[in-house]
Amino acid sequence: MCIGLRLLSFLGIVAFASVAGAQEYRLAPGDVVEVRRSGEEEEVSAVVDANGQIRLVDVGGITVADLTLDEAESMVEAELVAQGFFVDPDVSLMLVSYAPVIVAGDVLNPGMVEFFPGMTVSSALAMAGGSQVQGLTRTEILRLRSMVENDMKVANLNLARAVADLAYHQARLAEGDAPVSVDSALMQGVPAPGLVNFEGMVSERQAQLDALRERTRTLLEFWESEIATIENQRENFDARISVQDEIVASTADALAAARQLSERGLQTASNLSAAEQREADARSKVLELEAAKINATRAIASAQRERVQYLATQRQDALDGVNDAREQIALQTISYSEAVEQVSILSSGSAAAVVASQIVGLDFEIQSRRSDTGTEGEISMSTPILPGDTLLVAIRPLEDEVAN
Repeated sequence: MCIGLRLLSFLGIVAFASVAGAQEYRLAPGDVVEVRRSGEEEEVSAVVDANGQIRLVDVGGITVADLTLDEAESMVEAELVAQGFFVDPDVSLMLVSYAPVIVAGDVLNPGMVEFFPGMTVSSALAMAGGSQVQGLTRTEILRLRSMVENDMKVANLNLARAVADLAYHQARLAEGDAPVSVDSALMQGVPAPGLVNFEGMVSERQAQLDALRERTRTLLEFWESEIATIENQRENFDARISVQDEIVASTADALAAARQLSERGLQTASNLSAAEQREADARSKVLELEAAKINATRAIASAQRERVQYLATQRQDALDGVNDAREQIALQTISYSEAVEQVSILSSGSAAAVVASQIVGLDFEIQSRRSDTGTEGEISMSTPILPGDTLLVAIRPLEDEVAN
């Protein structure tokens, strides 16, 4: 019988090693090894203690944790040589049983469970009796129901806000001074309008719309006044340019006459120079007035462009607001429906249904004393468990998922 049990244990260890692949198994505290050494007729069993050592008679403690069986054999041989027992000892180690796995936290039967090759979080959890979700008390269920009912109220409130926002943005797009009003079809989309101050929401958005319209009117009046002022300036520039053109013509005639007199010797050089300067100044003044007129034209175009961009931005903002409000109405309607379904499940008192509806979830943490292993990324039901690991299980309400 003893030989049969050892054979079964050995076959299990071999199976685990084949699954582990090329990486050799390393000993951990809690593992039991069978030691056969020179000078001893029978093998002895030794447990890897909390310090990672096995203790042998006359030898003492030898650290073997985190070592493969081959490395552990070499370590024992080296210790026998160091203490002068043998010059060339022969040591053989065989893994008899694995360190147990500890399952703790929100499980029905916390404590040690026997490791077997291929163990995962799911199987370790099952061996510990499952999570405490299966044993939720009435108080816990009532607490969850209260939480979900609160989520229903939040979804109802968000729905009312989204409906009011939709009415606000639709009024912005309407012609004239259309008020913020909600039609009956949209109002029916709010499951419990009596639980929210809907009239207050509409009044608040009407005040926002009135303020926006007043600001828009003020800006439009400013742009209209600015454009009209610049238009008057431009007309004034046209009149001044017309007068200056006449001055240019007059100075040109005077210059021509001065040149004729100068050619006949009846005009001094200084008088001719003065006539040329007056003619040049007159032309320069025309250029200045034309440049000012061009700047006025640009200013008018800039004001008109700002007005068009402002109105276009306001319209696009209103269109985006309509789309966002409709999206929120759809999302909050789904959230409210899910909350209603969850309240119904919780009211039935079925703990299994509570789990199935994913009102609560499980968080896992694996603690290991092995230096060569570590669980990276998210831990799921299929995550492998190694000998000596500690699996911590925690229940958490899925508040975020319910709320959203």
